[in-house]
Amino acid sequence: MILQVKNLHKDFPLPASEWVKWTGNQDKIRAVNGVSFEVQQGEILGIVGESGCGKTTLARCLLRLIEPSAGEVYFQAQDWLCLPPRELRRQRKRIQAIFQDPYESLNPRMTVNSIIQEPLAIHGLGNPQERRLWAARLLQMVELEEVTAVRYAHELSGGQRQRVAIARALACRPDLLVADEPLSALDIPVQRKIIGLLKALKREFQLTILFISHSLPAVRCLCDRVAVMYAGRIVELAPVGEIFSRPLHAYTKELIDAIPRPDPSNRQKVGQSRWTPLERHPTAGQLKRAGPGHWVLSDAR
Repeated sequence: MILQVKNLHKDFPLPASEWVKWTGNQDKIRAVNGVSFEVQQGEILGIVGESGCGKTTLARCLLRLIEPSAGEVYFQAQDWLCLPPRELRRQRKRIQAIFQDPYESLNPRMTVNSIIQEPLAIHGLGNPQERRLWAARLLQMVELEEVTAVRYAHELSGGQRQRVAIARALACRPDLLVADEPLSALDIPVQRKIIGLLKALKREFQLTILFISHSLPAVRCLCDRVAVMYAGRIVELAPVGEIFSRPLHAYTKELIDAIPRPDPSNRQKVGQSRWTPLERHPTAGQLKRAGPGHWVLSDAR
């Protein structure tokens, strides 16, 4: 096991109101609510759910870009949340991230070559010549031409930028890759190429990937297991085939029913929405075993 998350919470304070000033109570919103799961070495775990369900907040907590309000995270049996700042900086090379917007996450003043070499320089890995050679090798792995090394982010397409972001994330040879919506800004054909690239890189580097997405077709193609998030909680966790063939939680069923199908007879009529308001799904209870590797929130119907 490479990653273990236990009862993770993240609260954000709401703007102060007169009621808060008089009562002293702190209004807050709970973005992540008691999330627990494990990731095995070499596995791709998908985390899916609609916008606002807490996926990105969970990723940022695991990366310690923000600090959780409560809970435990163990990375390779090491207490990840208790690492002091200096040790955390030293260990960051073991967990790397791919962010949603490849243009916003790339420094527009740096060439591609400099972008890929930057994490190596930060962590003191290799000498300048070794860094250049490794950066060139990474460009080959993500299927970019050699001339790309001297270009800037604004000179690249969206797919090329995301490949650069992947190369940068792989530069330090991480053990865990956290990919937060890496396909959402890309066209469908480019998404397919990035999925194929991630599969190939997983085999090449023996990578473990936490793949966060709202695209169920992408998750189905790439992941080994899927965790479905709803209102800050995991409501179902199962192997990818089991999720799509035998969904048990009502929210999981709705997500799967919402996948577009190329059959005109299945089109909905205007006004016949199949979506249930957020408050209709209870989020109390605990995950219970529903089969081999299949867990579902106790309120599942």
